[in-house]
Amino acid sequence: MDGGAEYVNCSGQDFAQALFQLVKNGIEAAAASPEPRWVRVDAHVDLARSELVVRVSDSGAGLDVEQLATLFVPFHGSATTTGRLGLGLSTVKDLVTKNAGQVEYVPFEAHTTFQMRFGLVSTEPTP
Repeated sequence: MDGGAEYVNCSGQDFAQALFQLVKNGIEAAAASPEPRWVRVDAHVDLARSELVVRVSDSGAGLDVEQLATLFVPFHGSATTTGRLGLGLSTVKDLVTKNAGQVEYVPFEAHTTFQMRFGLVSTEPTP
C-alpha cells in the first residue's frame, strides 16, 4: 500500500451477502446457547499481505469433528438437523472464492470463528 486509495477486490454485493450469511449463522448458533449470547465482527487490514481480513465469532456451542469435516459442503452441517438446507457456508465459500478471496474456520479460538480474506487493489473493481 503506497498511501493511495485502496479497494477491496470483491463485488460489494458478494461481500455483503457473504458477511450477512456468516453473521446469520453466528446468530443462530448463539441463540441455541446459554446467556450471554453474542456475535462479533472484527475487521482489519493486513498490511504485510495487502488484504482485508474480516472475522465473525459467536458464543455458540462450537463445532464438533463431524461438522468440521463437512463445513463448506452443501446440504451438510448443523442447519440440516433443524430443517434448513445447509447451504450457508458453501454459499459463503462460493462468493468469496469467486472474488479471489479465502474463507476459513479459525481453529484454536475460544469461540467459533470464521475468517474471510480479500486482496486490496489500487483501482476500483468493476461491479
